[in-house]
Amino acid sequence: MFPEYYQYFQYLSLLMAIIFAKELRQNKLELFVPLLVVVCITETTANYLSNILNREDNYKVYNLYLIISTPLSLCLFFKMLDMGKTLATRVFLFGAIFFEIFLIINYVLLQGLDTFNSYSLILIMSLNIFFSCMVLLNLARNEERDMALLKEPYFWINSANLLFSLSTLVILGLYQYIHKHNIELGNKSLYRYIVPASNAILYSAYTYSFYLCRTQAKTTK
Repeated sequence: MFPEYYQYFQYLSLLMAIIFAKELRQNKLELFVPLLVVVCITETTANYLSNILNREDNYKVYNLYLIISTPLSLCLFFKMLDMGKTLATRVFLFGAIFFEIFLIINYVLLQGLDTFNSYSLILIMSLNIFFSCMVLLNLARNEERDMALLKEPYFWINSANLLFSLSTLVILGLYQYIHKHNIELGNKSLYRYIVPASNAILYSAYTYSFYLCRTQAKTTK
């Protein structure tokens, strides 16, 4: 079984997160390690089911991924926003619990186990867009930063999250149109080109941000 090309970017990102775990902890990004473990397990399993066993129900793996990964992603946003002990923190925590309950209800009762949970994906991508914008706005307003914005790990992580989430929502919205009109590029559905490319860009940005955590640690010694 050969991984899809974008999976190598995910594996590299996980490897870099493990190597620079200490530096990630210093930047409140240590939860990327378990998050990327979940990502790599999910993609490897889905690839095996689809390409080796020729099963068409690998969406079940992604449904579970949405439920498991969301708390980790929200915790990362919480740490990056650094809200402290404020009312916003309480709102965030109650909101996070509500969103996770919705994902579980959607998985069990609404869209169910036998279809891809698109409602959950739309919610998660919308949250990613909102919180990524909030982190980027904080970076732009923070006068205490003594580094250029392009050398800030949070900038690369959240810019990539924003672009990935926006493209995912657009692709999801156009999926039925692409499928119905059989829009192809090189005998492959256009969907099959855009999604892997978006993944490659996202995890490349993560990898670079982890490297920046390391360079920051060196300059502060």
